[in-house]
Amino acid sequence: MKITDKIKRLPKRLKIVTASLLALAVVALAGYWFMSNRTTDFSAGGVRFSYPVAYDDLTFTSAPDTLARLKLSDPESVITLAVEKNADTGAKMTHANFLDNLEANANKSLPNSYKGYAEDQASRTKVGGFDAATRFFHYTGSDTKSTVYVNLAIIPRGSDAYYLTVESTKKSVADDSFNKVKSSLKLP
Repeated sequence: MKITDKIKRLPKRLKIVTASLLALAVVALAGYWFMSNRTTDFSAGGVRFSYPVAYDDLTFTSAPDTLARLKLSDPESVITLAVEKNADTGAKMTHANFLDNLEANANKSLPNSYKGYAEDQASRTKVGGFDAATRFFHYTGSDTKSTVYVNLAIIPRGSDAYYLTVESTKKSVADDSFNKVKSSLKLP
């Protein structure tokens, strides 16, 4: 007996319920895909970028050097864009390349700043059209049970350094959010 014959023999009510459940599942999946891929724009002080719409903007409650601070509750995630003014002083004093100097400073400070720090990847790339260093790493969360994944881009621009940081307890969220911001970031 063919599968189509078996379906034809099912009661009409069961066919309607099954079709309705399948339609609902398709709509739910389409809605999830649409919401997870939607972005909104951030713009302030000549800085612009797009980020996932599910994040809340906490920028106005942040430190003065923080240009943007966005938070997601589930999974716990934070996007931060900060600027260090006149960050090129050390590079000028040592006659070092500015990006090399920033990268060396990060290599020294990151392991001391994060409990259980472990680097996953380090590379050079372009962000917003500018040379940048990236660091992907993870560390042990404050609850000592969770792992926090961090994607960091260090971007020298003029005499300043911009730091794009995405932290999340879920690696795929850190990666996706980082890529959305990184690919759309425009600096002054």
